[in-house]
Amino acid sequence: MLLALQSVLLTATLLLSQGEQDVPQQVTGVISLSVDLSPSVDRTCSVSAMYWNFQSYILASFTNHQLSTVNKQFDKRLEMLHDGRTLRISHLRMEDSGLYHVTITCTGGEEYKSSYNVTVFEPVPHPYIRNESVKNTTNWCNMTLHCSVPTNTSALSYTWKYRHRDTEYQVYNNGDTIQVSLQPESWDMELLCVVHNPADQKNISFHLQEICPDVSNRNLHKMDNQRSYYATFALCLILPLILIGWFLFKKKKRKKEPIRDPPEEIHYADLMLGSQNLCGQVPDSRHAGSHSSQKTSDAIVYSVLRHGPEIKGTDVHNTQHV
Repeated sequence: MLLALQSVLLTATLLLSQGEQDVPQQVTGVISLSVDLSPSVDRTCSVSAMYWNFQSYILASFTNHQLSTVNKQFDKRLEMLHDGRTLRISHLRMEDSGLYHVTITCTGGEEYKSSYNVTVFEPVPHPYIRNESVKNTTNWCNMTLHCSVPTNTSALSYTWKYRHRDTEYQVYNNGDTIQVSLQPESWDMELLCVVHNPADQKNISFHLQEICPDVSNRNLHKMDNQRSYYATFALCLILPLILIGWFLFKKKKRKKEPIRDPPEEIHYADLMLGSQNLCGQVPDSRHAGSHSSQKTSDAIVYSVLRHGPEIKGTDVHNTQHV
């Protein structure tokens, strides 16, 4: 009985609010998330009753600080916050989109009415950037970038932003595809593609240095290449000269060295004592007396140095004096 009476009251409130041509507030939500509907009520108002309707159906009522859900579509998905001043709808669905009306009665008799046009959107997928064409020159970097999402999602918009290093992002252009032509001083630019609908947005960044090398890096790379070229050229020029010089030095050194015969073995004849002759014969005894008076020092004869092989058939003996 009480529920039927509340339904009649909510229906009457709906008709009255439609007749007053209340301008609804636009509210957006994302599937599986939640939205808060907060009517404008004076702070001095102590809410005694609140009646909500959705489209032409009774939605819920809030009396005696208790919330009663009438529409089964929203069962267990409604919550009253801030002492009845805010209605939260959680776990949003696409069919939750539509017009919502509320009538608030204060304990002092004041009455407030509000309406909301709620639109539920799908979440925005994560986008990606594809480089469709590149044409680089010494002074220009030209490219065409396309931003897109992997699934077909309606009501999407694309906005490109840019910044240099740590500066703030600024709007560059709209649309999913842009053509960029930059001179070297702008090759460190970062582009940001923002994909959004009225309730959600995702973005992805793109550094132009991936396509347009940094000027300082290009110059440094060029200098490194030049140094490598000069070092290689110098090595190829000097190394043959070093080898030729070494070869000439060794050749000249060999010419200055005298040709030496292999050393021959040196033979020394034994010291001869007395009057021994070269043939090794002992003097006749008849002459022995004449020789005996000679001094021992006079009887020492030194042999001649001989080179080469030994004298064949000749033996040198020490002469013994009798």
